Amino acid sequence: MFKTIKKGFLGFSLLSLSLTLQALTPLTIMLDWLPNPDQAPLFIAQDTGIFAKHGLKVSLMNPSDASDPLKMVAVGKVDIGLSYQPSYLLMQARGLPVRWIGTLIDQPLACIIADKSQGIQQLSDLHHKTIGYSSGAVDSLMLKAMLTYHHLPLDSVQLFNVHYNLTPALLAHRVAAISGAMRNVELVELQQQHFPVSVFYPEQNGVPPYAELIFVAKNTLAPTPAVHAFMVSIQEAIIELKAHPDASWQVIINHHPELNTLTNRRIYQVTVPYFSNRPAYFDRAQNARLAKFLNINKVN
Repeated sequence: MFKTIKKGFLGFSLLSLSLTLQALTPLTIMLDWLPNPDQAPLFIAQDTGIFAKHGLKVSLMNPSDASDPLKMVAVGKVDIGLSYQPSYLLMQARGLPVRWIGTLIDQPLACIIADKSQGIQQLSDLHHKTIGYSSGAVDSLMLKAMLTYHHLPLDSVQLFNVHYNLTPALLAHRVAAISGAMRNVELVELQQQHFPVSVFYPEQNGVPPYAELIFVAKNTLAPTPAVHAFMVSIQEAIIELKAHPDASWQVIINHHPELNTLTNRRIYQVTVPYFSNRPAYFDRAQNARLAKFLNINKVN
C-alpha cells in the first residue's frame, strides 16, 4: 500500500517538474500562524505538485501576528490569507475589502480547558477562578458568551493574560483554566503530560458553530480562475491526505523537518478528521448566525 502511495506522490512530483516548463500563475498565501499540522493540506498541495498540476506557483508566507493575513490581503500584499471566520466577519464589518473563498476547517477548534484537579467539572465551577487567555476580541466575546450561558458575569472570574503560553500556564498552576485553547493542540499537549482536564466547547455553551480556518481574498481577486484552481487543489489535497494520512505525514516532514516531533504527529492525527470535505462550500446560514452573535448586521 505504502509503495503505491509513494509512487503516486512521485508521479505528482514528476508532473510538477514538467509543469515548471510551462507558465504557472503565481499566488502568495499567508498562513494563519507559523507552520503547523492545521495547514497540512497546503503542504501536501505544494509538496506533491498538486498546485503545479492546476497551473499554480504557490508561495507560503508566515505572519508576524495572527491578524496579519486579513490585513495583508486587504492591502494587496498577499493574494490569499488563511484566517478565522469570526475575525474575518469582524474585520469585514469594519470595511476591509475581503471575501471568503473557501474553508479549511469547517467547525470550531477553540475551547476552554480547566484543571480538573481543582474540582472544575462544569463551567459554573469557574466562579472566582483565574482564567488565562492569549488576546483578541473574538476570544473575549466567546468567553463572555460561554460564562453568560451558565449565568456567570465576566467579572465573576479573574482574567490573566498569558499571551501564547496557554499550556505552560495551566501546567504550572498559574491559572485554573485557559480560554482560546485549541482542542487539537493544547488539549493534546496536556493529555501527553497526563494532566487532568475538563474541556468545554463553545458550540455546546452558547456560541453558534463556526469555521475555525477559512481562506480569504481581496474582493477583486475572489472570482478569478486562479482562485478557483487554488480551491480545486485544496480539495484534491484533502482527499489525498484523508485517504493516506500516514504517507501524507511522511511527505510533510520530509519537506518540513521542523514539524517532525511526536507532539506534532499526534496533533496531525487528531486534526485530519477536521479538514473540510467540502472546502468550496459556503454555509450562508451559519455565517449569518455567527454575524448575529457578533452583533454584525451587514455580511457578504
